[in-house]
Formats: sequence, structure tokens, C-alpha cells
Amino acid sequence: MNGHAPIEVLFVDDEQDLLNGLRTRLRRNRKKWHMRFASSGEQALQMIEERSIDVVVSDMRMPAMNGAQLLTQITKTHPDTARIVLSGYAEPAMMIDAIPVAHRFISKPCDLSVLEQAIDDTSLITHELNDQHLNKVISGLAGLPVLSDSYTELLALLEDDTTCEIEEVGQVIERDSAMTARILQIANSSWFGGKQVISSISDAVSRLGLNIIKSLVLREYLGQQLDLDDHLAQNLVTNIDHHSQEVAAISSGLADSFQRGLAQSSGLLHDIGKLVFLASDREKYLDLAASLEKENQEWLHAERQLFGCDHAQLGAKLLELWGIPPSIVSAVAGHAHLPTVLGDDVSDLIAFADRIAHNPDFGEAMLDQLPSEIRERYHRTVSHHSTDQSIQHTGDTDA
Repeated sequence: MNGHAPIEVLFVDDEQDLLNGLRTRLRRNRKKWHMRFASSGEQALQMIEERSIDVVVSDMRMPAMNGAQLLTQITKTHPDTARIVLSGYAEPAMMIDAIPVAHRFISKPCDLSVLEQAIDDTSLITHELNDQHLNKVISGLAGLPVLSDSYTELLALLEDDTTCEIEEVGQVIERDSAMTARILQIANSSWFGGKQVISSISDAVSRLGLNIIKSLVLREYLGQQLDLDDHLAQNLVTNIDHHSQEVAAISSGLADSFQRGLAQSSGLLHDIGKLVFLASDREKYLDLAASLEKENQEWLHAERQLFGCDHAQLGAKLLELWGIPPSIVSAVAGHAHLPTVLGDDVSDLIAFADRIAHNPDFGEAMLDQLPSEIRERYHRTVSHHSTDQSIQHTGDTDA
């Protein structure tokens, strides 16, 4: 997609009347979109081979080739194409099969502005990064690296429907950054929930329910399990998850009662871009991690030198593409930049918590500059941290 050239949007649905209705109702976008329409998955694949398509909007229930099968094929052959599901009722199994291959899920009927915004947003996000390879990585990503232990623990918990509690499931998910991101993506889609924005894992698990989460785990759709013999990647992901948990605990303690869930999720996801780098170029990123193990301040700069962007930028782009709430995206994007004056904004708290997790003395040095209410929360939160916990150093301070 070049400059302000119109984007190519392909709508796929086996109901011709619906396609005709979209053609008419969306005419107001014709100056910024070139719209194309296919009445089957097979026709859509033929059209996408003949012309580059920026965004595909597909129904799920179609004969011969359903929406999940179509988007799976497009992910393999054209990974940089943004993929949106626009569908009414579909069998639960079909809905779940679409999760690894769709960026957004919209229920129909829907407000036309919701669909228009999703098309504009996803087309822009998938072309914003300078590196074409990273654009394709983000768009084509089926799942982020997940520790096998996390999957095993979650599956064991879900196996007994009579004793399994939603709160326990949420606590396991919260210990894994990749699973946290995927659950929030799904819970914030109108297809699986409602219109209310979900920012906390506990609310996300409650909205989805244990049956859907169990299906996701059984199909390994919450993330890509790492090979147990891949010790270097296992260690890196373990360190990232431990550090993210620490940041989540500190930031949620610093936040007021209305923002604790948001701060918790933002802390868990602030380093998600590192997992994207690992998924996109394992060897190169592991080499980088090894070389910078003792030089935390160099991570962001080194990532920019090697990949053209850093993990804060990359993680924010992925979460934005997945439809994660903007407040979380903003916190992830800005977590490397501590503001001059710290306020109650979650982005500020994540940046502050990240510094404390790397260096507990940092908080003490900043005490005089903290607003009184945050200073009080700081004492309550940090007093029982760090003394009996080893802080994991995955480094992203770019001082």
C-alpha cells in the first residue's frame, strides 16, 4: 500500500444479497477503498492471486470452504493481508478454528462504523512498520511462544469441570504473557462477548467461560508451545514472563482501585514484543539476548539496529492489530519512556514499575518526586516485593 492510494478490500460471503447490501452501504468509502466481492472461498482465493489485497472480510458459514479454511489459506500464501471475520452464528468449533488466522472478529448485524473502523485500522497497522518482513510476521502470526508447563497446568486444571474455578484459570493465564494477549483479543471481540471493553484477565475469563477456554487449550490456540529441548528459548520466555509478572504486580499495586485490572494486564503484556521477535527470527533474537544479558540498557537500541524497530513498538502494533484495548496498547508502546512527572496514568505506572522491577533502588530514589497518593501505594506494594524474590532481568531500559 503506497501513501494515500486506495486500499484493496475483499468481502467474501455466500449470500449475494448481503454482498449487494455491503456494496451499496459502503459506497461512501469508495475514494479510500477499492472494494471487491466474492461469493465463495474458492473465488476469493482466485481473486487474491490476481491482485494484491490489503484486507479480507469473510463470513464463516459458507459451503465447500468455510471462513476459517479460507483465512487459513490466505495466512499461508499472503500473510501480510489483514483478516477480519464478519459473521452471524457459526458452530463453536468453526468459530474457534478462526482464532489463529483472524485479526478481528465482528458479529453481524453490526454498526457499519464498527466495520469501517476495523478495516481502516487493520490495513494501516499492517503497513506501518518500516520492515516488510516484520509486517508479514505480525500479520501472519498464528501464535506467540508459550511455555509447555503453562499449557500443562492449564489443561490439568480444566480437565475436572466439577472443581475448576474461573478465578484459578485466570491466575494461570496471568502467569503467561502470550496466553494473556490471546485471551484479551478474543474477549474483546463482539463475536465472543459484548460491547464492553475488557481490560482484565479475570473479566476476560468470565466473559468467555470455561468451555471456550478449554477448547482453545486443547487446540493449542492460545500460543505455540516451545520445544522442551529448546533450552535457550525456554529460558528467555521464562525470564520475560517472570519479569512481566513482577511489573504487573507492582503497577497494579500503584494503580487506584478503578485501574488495577488494566494495570495488571498492561504489565503482563509490556514485553510482548520480545515474544514476537522470538517467533519471527528465533536464532537472531536469541543471539541478541545472549549478547545483551548483562547490558539491560542496550536492548531497545540493539533491537532498532538489528530489526528497524524495538519490542515496545512491535508489541504495541501486534496488540493494536488484535483489537486489544487502546489503553493497554498505549502502555505497551510507552513503557520504555518514564515521564518527567509521574501521574496516575497507567502508561506512567507501567514505565515506573518496569524500572523498579529492574532496579528496586530506583523507586526509593524517586520517592520525593511521587504524588502523595502514589507514594503511599508504593510503600504498601513494594515493601513485600524484592526481598524474597529474585528479579528477572530481561532488560528494556533505554537510558
